Amino acid sequence: GYKLSEVPVIGDIGCYALAVYPPIGMLWTEHSMGASISMAMGLKVSGHEKPVVAVIGDSTFYHGGIQSLIEAVNKRVDLLVLILDNGVVAMTGHQSTPAWETSETGRRLKPVYIEKLVEAIGPDRVAVVDSYNLDELTKVVEDFLDMPGVKVIVSRHPCALLEARLRGVKNRYTVELELCMGCRACIAATGCPAIYMESGKAHIIVEDCNGCGLCARFCPYGAIKPTGG
Repeated sequence: GYKLSEVPVIGDIGCYALAVYPPIGMLWTEHSMGASISMAMGLKVSGHEKPVVAVIGDSTFYHGGIQSLIEAVNKRVDLLVLILDNGVVAMTGHQSTPAWETSETGRRLKPVYIEKLVEAIGPDRVAVVDSYNLDELTKVVEDFLDMPGVKVIVSRHPCALLEARLRGVKNRYTVELELCMGCRACIAATGCPAIYMESGKAHIIVEDCNGCGLCARFCPYGAIKPTGG
């Protein structure tokens, strides 16, 4: 029920910071580690009447977001926090997070799970959703956006790059050029670097496709098909 220009979406440091650029153009800011929740909270405290959203990654939340969430809960700030949990410190080379059970060197670890940390802090609403289940994720965001208090959504799915390296890609996608109308919906919706335009048609660099299928979901002409491998 809001335009993107009406709801500040405050970003943090991580892969998702690329969403400040077109074609996604979602994030209003990209400042410093842990700043998203603090800056979003400051907007609400200063009197911004419409919803404010803070976006932060899992490793950044462990490193610098917990303190700000405690403050938001304690001060009863109306705020929606999206924790993007891909299970790894992806931006700097796929290092371990406190949620890992085994370290890079094989040492056994005791996992500290984000949802348990969040629940212990005591926000008004907490939900854990698969990032690729867009229907459920959209519904939870819509439900939480106007609710009073602090709401936290842990949007969880393994990092696509790491998953591809460890498990391979079972199903990549390609474009049937005779069906493609060149509408660019696949690019506008996903910002996927594997998709490019040539001669008015969308093309997919198959070697760069991670098989998520989001481009196919948003293609209004059914031009994007799985290759089967």
